[in-house]
Amino acid sequence: MRTSIGLCVSLCLALHCFGDALRISGKDARVRSVGGPAADGKIWNLWSDGELGDYINVAAEGSLEVRVRAYGSSAAGEWPHMGIAIDDAVKGTVFVKSASPTVYTFSLAVPKGLHKITVTFDNDLLQNNEDRNLYIDWIEIGPNATLGDPSAWGREWDADLSAADAKT
Repeated sequence: MRTSIGLCVSLCLALHCFGDALRISGKDARVRSVGGPAADGKIWNLWSDGELGDYINVAAEGSLEVRVRAYGSSAAGEWPHMGIAIDDAVKGTVFVKSASPTVYTFSLAVPKGLHKITVTFDNDLLQNNEDRNLYIDWIEIGPNATLGDPSAWGREWDADLSAADAKT
């Protein structure tokens, strides 16, 4: 019984909703193109150009606030360039100019439905013993967002394309 409660508490802390926001831990995100755990496994290190995120259901069309707690390491005098993407389209970017965890906020117009949301990193560099990396603690999305089913992502687009092909 005690093990079950501990597992439930751990899972609730890793992926949880509080208030109107969904928080996705960097280490538990289901979309990871590159990288690995850092800071004793609590943070995700994007050590090369890539993305980190998850699939979300948006209950109603409108504005989503996306907060990302991140930090970086600079190389050649430049900090990591972080973007936020919805369905593989980058909607906002910022340079992460801090080696300490900082919260970066984006406001995005997102239609109702299932979406892939990712944090992107696009200016990796390893030069003269300097290594530019982006470290993600968590991504927080709200209001009206819940975890989505990754196996269903893209099905609506596939159906739309099939219908368009059938008409020609």
